Amino acid sequence: MGYQFYKETNFKEVTLNDEVVKIPKDWEVVKLKEVIQELVKGKNPKEKLEEKKEGCLPYLSAEFLRGISKPFYVKTENNKYLVNKKDLILIWDGSNAGEFIISPIKGVLSSTMVKINFKQNIFILYIYYYLKSFVEDILRKQTKGTGIPHVNKETFFNSDIILPPLEEQKAI
Repeated sequence: MGYQFYKETNFKEVTLNDEVVKIPKDWEVVKLKEVIQELVKGKNPKEKLEEKKEGCLPYLSAEFLRGISKPFYVKTENNKYLVNKKDLILIWDGSNAGEFIISPIKGVLSSTMVKINFKQNIFILYIYYYLKSFVEDILRKQTKGTGIPHVNKETFFNSDIILPPLEEQKAI
């Protein structure tokens, strides 16, 4: 992977995805499952409306988030499926399974996606760019399923990530 750190002088050797690399001594390599609190899988709404009505939010489909389609609106009956602006979501099923997205708006989680809730000490933008750069391609290549591909749960949860202290995550 060829990581280089310019200001650090104290390093340790760690194994990252079967490769020995040097990282700053106060950084960690952890499995993704160690920092995830829960995954919330979206579900299909009973009704999708073409016009926005009171008590409705956009249905966050991949096509809508990419600007390919107009939004549908759905009633917000269950807060479990709400996605806030800047929440991290992952396309779990379909041709784009394995793609990470930061929600640009508040909406309702699509049935093909999961919202990733992290434990404390994770800066969302750091983890997003890390996952986008080093994990997304692996997930997309290792999807499972014959009809509709979906993320390989084992690969996802066992992905190695480099985790600096929170302040350094923010600086990065």
